[in-house]
Parts: sequence; structure tokens; C-alpha cells
Amino acid sequence: MTSAPHEAGAAPSALGLVREAVALAVAAVVTRGELAAIELTEARERAARWLLLALVAGVLLLAALLVGSLWVVSMFWESHRSEAIAIVADHRELILTESKRIHDHA
Repeated sequence: MTSAPHEAGAAPSALGLVREAVALAVAAVVTRGELAAIELTEARERAARWLLLALVAGVLLLAALLVGSLWVVSMFWESHRSEAIAIVADHRELILTESKRIHDHA
């Protein structure tokens, strides 16, 4: 804020002091508002990044479950094909049931 310098030896007026104080308060509020806007923008970007990482992690987890299931079935393909498929399907159903139960209670 630029203000006219007070005359040497003259006391500043009360109105001038109030105006300077109000101008300083408004400048402080504007600065705080700008900082809050920057912080909110950064928080939104961080939340979007975490959401994207969670989505990628979920896709990779599902891919790992699929590969593990296929590996188990392929290991027993020659000897116990139907039992291996049944066990894998049963475990997948158990995982889905438990995840739904946890999600419903959360």
C-alpha cells in the first residue's frame, strides 16, 4: 500500500490511521484467500492422483487374481481339471462375498 508520507512533526489523523488499518486488513484477507485457493487446487490434484493410483492398483489386483487362477487350473489340467476349476470358482465366490460384506458394513 502506498500512502502519502505524513508531514514531519505532524500527528497522523485518526481517520488516516483507520483507513490504513482497514487497507492492511483487506490485503491480508485477500492474500489468505489466494493461499487457500492454491491449497485447495493442490489438494484436488492430489486426490485425483490418489484416485487414479487406486484404480490402477485395483486393475492390477484383478489381473493378478486372474493369472493366479489360470495358473492353478493349468497346473491340474491333466489330472484334476474339474476339481481345480471348482476350487478356483469357489474361492473367487468367497472373495466376492467377503468383499461385499465388508463394503456393506463400511
